[in-house]
Amino acid sequence: MLGNPLVRFREGRGGNCRYGFGSTPSTRLIDDVGHTAANALKAEFSKRSAFAKFLEIVRKGAARIRQTDLAPLSPPKIRTKGRFQGITAVAEWAERILRLMGGQGRSKDNSQSSGLRKAFRGLSQLRSFLEQFDATCRMTEQFLKIMKQKGINQASYAETRALLEQLPERSKVRTCLLSWLNRHLRLQCRLGIGQISLIVSSDVIESLFGKFKTIIQRNPQAELNRLVYIIPLLCGNHTEAEIDRNLRNCSHLHLLNQIKQDIPLTLRQQRRLGLHSASPDKVPKPGNLTGSKGS
Repeated sequence: MLGNPLVRFREGRGGNCRYGFGSTPSTRLIDDVGHTAANALKAEFSKRSAFAKFLEIVRKGAARIRQTDLAPLSPPKIRTKGRFQGITAVAEWAERILRLMGGQGRSKDNSQSSGLRKAFRGLSQLRSFLEQFDATCRMTEQFLKIMKQKGINQASYAETRALLEQLPERSKVRTCLLSWLNRHLRLQCRLGIGQISLIVSSDVIESLFGKFKTIIQRNPQAELNRLVYIIPLLCGNHTEAEIDRNLRNCSHLHLLNQIKQDIPLTLRQQRRLGLHSASPDKVPKPGNLTGSKGS
């Protein structure tokens, strides 16, 4: 949330860039810049035959070098879900591998370049496509770095707009991200916050939950619901005196009542209660499956 009216993050859907504002006048939606950029790259490359061939070459090549001396040069894992959110690492890897393969001509037998050419057969034939792919991904990464670090205001808008205009006019990435920029600059202006930047990435929220996951991994499952109350402690700065005062004013019984009132039982806890609620006299004893008392 930021300012008034209420602002909420929303992840992009599908491969397009069609988004809207909230359903009520008091709510505005921020389309997370990371998901928007991933959708733009997906719209640009996902249906191109050269991209499909590139992924196939990478998968087969990775399997060929997995148990060899070339294993350290294996490509980054290609994700199935959210593939275009990490595709820049694959583009950078391909650009470096092409340099290690060398240019035209025959390579020495048993050399590194010879092994890479055999493992990733056909990759050099996609050199023209990969140069465009890598350049677009790099430009997108620069755009994301500025937006995630600075947010959006007049200054960052001008900086990133100039960056995106270096892409070809027919680029879907350019069209999509420029549309996103214009829409969110208007939102920043409507909030009436001057040159204060509008946060456009949910990374800070995701990192918060990442810290929370690290904490709960060290605790038993029985404490999972209670640990939800740790999240506010990870936000902001809390003095020792403030923490001590709150601990004194909140009894353990009050905490248990609050948990019971606000937090539902986990599926595991529900299952345990359901199984333990079975009366012992209704459970057949060993060797007496029919429940009869005699033979």
